[in-house]
Amino acid sequence: MESKIIEIENNNIDLIIESFYDKFLPEGIYNNENKNIFAIFFEKFSFLTKSDLSGTVIFDRMGNNKCKIIIIISRGGSGFFRLAYGSESRAMNKITKFIDSLANDKSIKKG
Repeated sequence: MESKIIEIENNNIDLIIESFYDKFLPEGIYNNENKNIFAIFFEKFSFLTKSDLSGTVIFDRMGNNKCKIIIIISRGGSGFFRLAYGSESRAMNKITKFIDSLANDKSIKKG
């Protein structure tokens, strides 16, 4: 399992959450009634390594233009030695780079 916490400051957190949802096509999304916490869940299966990769990304709005993003990636293998060949790290890097690029995009900050 890998986890990471990222804190971003951006004027348009809604657009970042929407863009994340569109890019990663998760199986589920949950938000509380105040709409300040969004939990997004996804799962992928690799036929090559016969392993599952699942992730949970939580967007926790912390007030004006600030958001804490908690990323949790885990995997389970059933193939050769139950290995997933670095799939957790690749998924973490892909998600982190995507969020960083959106958070630093000046056109989104204008919101």
